[in-house]
Amino acid sequence: TTHKNLRGPRGGIIFFRKGKNMRKRGGSFSQGDENDYDFEDKINFAVFPSLQGGPHNNHIAALAITLKQVATPEYKAYIQQVKKNAQALASALLRRKCRLVTGGTDNHLVLWDLRTFGLTGEEL
Repeated sequence: TTHKNLRGPRGGIIFFRKGKNMRKRGGSFSQGDENDYDFEDKINFAVFPSLQGGPHNNHIAALAITLKQVATPEYKAYIQQVKKNAQALASALLRRKCRLVTGGTDNHLVLWDLRTFGLTGEEL
């Protein structure tokens, strides 16, 4: 999802292989059929018209700008700071005797077990 992972527009990107499949057989590479990777039509049909309408130009432009930004050193610094912030939050919670499901964080996620406070999510 581009809005969660890339700080971009709401949506997603599907990557797939296209073209020849080079298979290793008997110590050497041999070419398979040209259609070994035949995912494009299946994915396109599953997404449109089945799940969504067509893409809009403004959305495509926003996604292109997002992908350009992700390739910059500024974005790398930003995402490193996000991880540091998550680690600082995890450390602060652990100092206050809060239970984290994974005992900390290695990325931008902190999963806090609230059952010690009597919160289970079962009640409205």
